Amino acid sequence: MKCAETVESMSKYLKKQTVIDFQLLNRKFEGEKYRICNEKLIDVISIIILSAAKNEELFQDIINWGEENGVASPATFSRRKNFLIDLELIKENKIKEGVGRPKLKLKLNQQRFEKMFGKTFFKKNIKNNGDL
Repeated sequence: MKCAETVESMSKYLKKQTVIDFQLLNRKFEGEKYRICNEKLIDVISIIILSAAKNEELFQDIINWGEENGVASPATFSRRKNFLIDLELIKENKIKEGVGRPKLKLKLNQQRFEKMFGKTFFKKNIKNNGDL
């Protein structure tokens, strides 16, 4: 799936700011600093999850989007989420709504993220001016 298609499909499931943050992170992680032998250390699934966590999205919404658009399986998203939790980059909060399993809301650990990657990744109040 190309980036433009990814962005378009994400906007149907996730918050507008999550899509903007995904585009920002995707560009920032393209640099050589985050590559080993031409493979990214931070893959697109991690970027999606980090962007969603910054905007406190529900994990199930990410899985639904990824599965419907052929991005990755729910198991892949779960493994990557657990990896990011182990790195202490994100946290999950259980939200109990009615009967059934609690929903998981993701939250970015901003301090840990900035410690690992620097403070330049997320800027406050980024406006979507169409050139992302």
